[in-house]
Amino acid sequence: MAESTSTTLCNFGRSKEENTDFFCKNHTSLYESLPPDYAYHICNYQEVADGKYEAEFRIDISNEDDAKLWLEKYQQLTKVTFRVGATKLKNGWVNLFKVFYRCQHKTLPRSETASQKMSSKNTNCPAKLAVTVKKIPGKLSRAKSKDLHLPAYQTVVKISHTHNHMNDSADTLKHRDVSKETIEKFKDLFSKGHSPASALNTHKLDLQLQYDQDYVYEAADRANCPDTQFCHRLYRKIFDKAYGAASGEKMLSDLEAAIAGYNSEVGEVCAKIDQVNNKIAIALCSPLMKRCSQKHEYSRELVFIDATGVWIDMTAGYLCS
Repeated sequence: MAESTSTTLCNFGRSKEENTDFFCKNHTSLYESLPPDYAYHICNYQEVADGKYEAEFRIDISNEDDAKLWLEKYQQLTKVTFRVGATKLKNGWVNLFKVFYRCQHKTLPRSETASQKMSSKNTNCPAKLAVTVKKIPGKLSRAKSKDLHLPAYQTVVKISHTHNHMNDSADTLKHRDVSKETIEKFKDLFSKGHSPASALNTHKLDLQLQYDQDYVYEAADRANCPDTQFCHRLYRKIFDKAYGAASGEKMLSDLEAAIAGYNSEVGEVCAKIDQVNNKIAIALCSPLMKRCSQKHEYSRELVFIDATGVWIDMTAGYLCS
């Protein structure tokens, strides 16, 4: 374990650029983990162990949306996933936004045996992060103490980077949230007719072509390569949004109406629907199929059963023709 070092920097004689440059040169372990294109002002930094530290710094961010965007970029860069631990009410007098986050590997299990499961990601990780966007006080403010960081640095970030697990191991990366870019790609694949399985296979092939020998590392990161269950959930979410969730009685009545309309259109009974052992069965024999069965003796011995995955999942039924 490295010796504990503590540094405080609140030199308001420097410009934003000078403070950021000082920050970069003297606190590389922290600075390299922060998203670029922001001006940072370090207030406190303490090294706890090799690769572990606690820090407090300011950012030139003035609203909640930009603060959340910064946190999103920070998680992408560090491959760390945070969950909301607690929030503070927006009083508007002092803070515009204040949220406390915990590492997702501190799951707060409800039972003692939950963490013993093979699928558990809980390590009781002590790492945490807090983001506060302060309000710039007005001229008539009666605040007893003056914040010299304002108005340039409205956002306060306190980080306790003390994870008790490796952030770049496969066991950790498989629990990351799927990135927005990956979700959008899968939505595009679904819109082109892909099923969850074929979309995932296509995406994996694209990753292999893009990363070549590094594919195994990218595929281990759930943010870039989601699991099969996620693909099915996303597909179902899009399907329900586009067509509505399946409702047993309404769906059955719609099918009966569609079949009645089809029979009326062709002028004869070519389709029927019934429930057998709580399963929906639809028999279809179009006029063309009828002529084939009359002209070709062996054709009447063939039965086609449609086992389309999504339809079966929704209705527990089969289409026979």
